Amino acid sequence: MLKQVWNFELFAVEDSTVVEGKTVTTAYGVTVGKSIGMLVLFGLGYWASGYVSRKLIDLAARRLHLSPPLARVLRRWISSVLVLVVLELLWGRASLVVFAVFFNTGMPSTTGVILAVFNPENWEFLAVYLAVGGFFAGLVYATAVVSIPMILDRDTDAISAAITSLQVVFGNFAAMLLWGALITLLVVLALLPWGLGLLIIGPLLGHASWHAYRGSVRWLDIPKTAA
Repeated sequence: MLKQVWNFELFAVEDSTVVEGKTVTTAYGVTVGKSIGMLVLFGLGYWASGYVSRKLIDLAARRLHLSPPLARVLRRWISSVLVLVVLELLWGRASLVVFAVFFNTGMPSTTGVILAVFNPENWEFLAVYLAVGGFFAGLVYATAVVSIPMILDRDTDAISAAITSLQVVFGNFAAMLLWGALITLLVVLALLPWGLGLLIIGPLLGHASWHAYRGSVRWLDIPKTAA
């Protein structure tokens, strides 16, 4: 019974290639066991990266004579960046799966991707692609919009900061959705003049993000009692 559940195929993807004039089709199945294995690897990778980052920051703190508070902030920032990198990798992997599901002629080139996106006949692919991309973009935004300035302001770890960021987003969904749309619009406009606009928009968004964090997160300061 357990073996059947472990080998249960969630979905399969076919990839076709032409070899010496013959079409060779290969099927790739995603099972429950493979999905669990991916989650286990993700957890082990996060733990290992956190362990390595702590050792590197401790070594840098000793060599560069960094203060303990600054070393802790750097360590937590690195942990947050590693989480975002993993999410970006999963985002890219999910995009490849979407392409593999809708196109059985191999992965398209950059030109092929642009043609596929702007082709009205591929509206189903475009809808799924935008849904998957929107999910990961929203997840990255929701976990980072408050966590990055929070780590700088408070002595907290990356996981607690990410959870607080999620609580802020879901507790102020309309305002945070508008803020995310403004960030996207300003970044796109800043990229138009060969990316030079980021020299102005980048610091402004960083300053505004700090005030957004201070305005959305309230800390309860417990007064110290005299001994």
